[in-house]
Amino acid sequence: MIAAPELAGPVLLKAPALGLDRVLLTCDDGNAGSARTIESNGGALEDVRNTEIGVKRRYWITLDDAGHSHSSTAATRTVVS
Repeated sequence: MIAAPELAGPVLLKAPALGLDRVLLTCDDGNAGSARTIESNGGALEDVRNTEIGVKRRYWITLDDAGHSHSSTAATRTVVS
């Protein structure tokens, strides 16, 4: 099994080759480990939403041409029904 930290970094490095300068990552609201991993890779919380499969945290990561994340301003936490 591959742990999230080993997976997130390489995936983000490949995103610019696919023409992506931003990626959206989500995790369950109660999954503190995944939230920390996303945040440590530059994820900025956009909001928390109720979905058909549970409450999800939504993070945006802005990348440079090499796939490195940029810090962005903090987003507000909103729960959408």
